[in-house]
Amino acid sequence: MTKASVQKDVKHFIEKDMPLEAGDFNQALMEIGSTICTPRTPKCVICPVKEHCEALKANEVMQYPLKKKQKTKKEYYYNVYLF
Repeated sequence: MTKASVQKDVKHFIEKDMPLEAGDFNQALMEIGSTICTPRTPKCVICPVKEHCEALKANEVMQYPLKKKQKTKKEYYYNVYLF
């Protein structure tokens, strides 16, 4: 799956089940992400949305979030002259 297709699927799923209070829903998702679905020690056992988690179904929980490749830092050298 491509990143765009995953985002489209997630957006469709969320819009279908989102309550009228979208701000509360978004806050709840952020709270789950910060307390339960953490990168190093996810607590899948107590997750309230684990039945919808594709990573858990595929047993790939520890592979997320996807790590971005670090860009190599360019070094610049300048000559500075003071008169």
